[in-house]
Amino acid sequence: FTEKTMEGEGKKPGGYDVCYVVPIKPAKKEESKPFVSEVKDERSEMEKMKEDLRDWKVARLEKKVGEEGFEELYEDCKEEWSEWLPLLAVRVKHLEKKLSKAGEVGEGGEGGEDADVPPPLPSAVSKSSLLSSITDVVALIDQDALAIWNGTKHDSTDGHVSKKKKEMDRQKKILEDVLGRKCLALMGEEGFDEAVSELKKWVKVEGNDKFAALEIESLKSKGLYGSVLKVVKKLGEGEGTKGGLKEYKKADLLKVKGEVLKELGWEWLGEHEKKWEIIEGMKDYQAF
Repeated sequence: FTEKTMEGEGKKPGGYDVCYVVPIKPAKKEESKPFVSEVKDERSEMEKMKEDLRDWKVARLEKKVGEEGFEELYEDCKEEWSEWLPLLAVRVKHLEKKLSKAGEVGEGGEGGEDADVPPPLPSAVSKSSLLSSITDVVALIDQDALAIWNGTKHDSTDGHVSKKKKEMDRQKKILEDVLGRKCLALMGEEGFDEAVSELKKWVKVEGNDKFAALEIESLKSKGLYGSVLKVVKKLGEGEGTKGGLKEYKKADLLKVKGEVLKELGWEWLGEHEKKWEIIEGMKDYQAF
């Protein structure tokens, strides 16, 4: 409410100075790293060089995962470092990727109807090798010692403790990864639930995008289709699954959603999602 006699009524305020003060951008606070006591490196220069070479070879080998020529390079490395966990873990990734590719082609291969000899089953052979490799990796990890370490408080300023922590963290990460790939290999088969239970001892699967494929399969096997739709919605376009056990693109998630909708008896919604699946799955478009 204003009175008509009030100065400035119906006019521009003219005569009033307005001053803006732009504050200085606050300095970014640097997080102070806790002091860690130094530990003298007792390794000789030759030992350092050999370990650097080993790490370089394993890193290069990881870039060949799923490709031809991997096994030859792997066997060469294995001659020197047969029980080096990162090396064995890389082979598990390789076998799992090969198994995945075989699954995309089809378990029965390319044999025709009139073929006298049944087509080979590369996926079955790969699965046996994969599960055997996983068993080898798990056998090299002292799970009791790892559980005790993770359940105990440690002095983070002690250099010896810090060094051991890096090794224990590496073992735990490898254990989680290979157990996850074991679950992936057993999806839809007997032993899947047991494998998931084993994995859950070390990492939370629910809500973890890296293990989204396992969560979806577990919920589907229990008939919890509403929960599957909730997980699919949370994953969005699948960005969070990159680097996980199984990467989902938007088209993949639409396919899962469509299958679940049909299971629920909502075929018309499933057909709608299938149309979008085709559009989202296009790798290229026709020019004008």
